[in-house]
Amino acid sequence: MIRPAQFEDLQALIPLTKAEFDECLGGSGFEWREEEIKDSLIEFSMTDDHVLLVARVGEKVVGYLGGVITPWMHNKRQMLAIETGWYVIPEYRGRTVGIRLWRAWEKWVVLHNASLIYCASPQANPTVGFMLVKMGYMPLETYYVKEP
Repeated sequence: MIRPAQFEDLQALIPLTKAEFDECLGGSGFEWREEEIKDSLIEFSMTDDHVLLVARVGEKVVGYLGGVITPWMHNKRQMLAIETGWYVIPEYRGRTVGIRLWRAWEKWVVLHNASLIYCASPQANPTVGFMLVKMGYMPLETYYVKEP
């Protein structure tokens, strides 16, 4: 089942955010901080311009997708939907959980009048990029990181 996150989901989401961080951003110079993750999860689940969706199988949270709607800096009348975190635990990948999360995100985006969806595809998991292309997305840019 895919649904907006509720307060009782927060404890289950914390280790998932850590797993996503380790898989996608570990070694990048970014720092994972549990206390800030808790605040972000609460903000994402309680404000109109943020969404935090969870995928549950029975009582178990097996994935999530977070995103935000914001005006695009080049045309403030155009709203941009930005995916800020998307993760499915490995044993549930390949079972449509990720696609169902993404489709629920797209429905939320339409309801919030965004005209573009912007997301990242981690180098550590190229399957995500292939899936997005199959769903009609086009590669746009590559991110690079380094510590100053």
